[in-house]
Amino acid sequence: MKKSLKTSIEPKIVPQMPVQSYLAYKKANRLKAELLRLEAKWAQCKLSGRIEEAKKLEKKMVDKKMVDKKKKLTTCIGKKVSKDK
Repeated sequence: MKKSLKTSIEPKIVPQMPVQSYLAYKKANRLKAELLRLEAKWAQCKLSGRIEEAKKLEKKMVDKKMVDKKKKLTTCIGKKVSKDK
């Protein structure tokens, strides 16, 4: 006789993040990714000498609250980059 493989497996209770904090977490990650993309584009423009495009990107970064009050760009990683490079 074969034994049945049916066993009573109780489902694990996994603690879940509340919906509000999960949505805030997703939004923060999305914003951080967007800022990193903007910063990468800005750095490319600065290095290749496209000053006008770099200024437009700088304005976008200011709108996204990426620039501190001392007019130095602050990256998401925390490094400070002077404007005139």
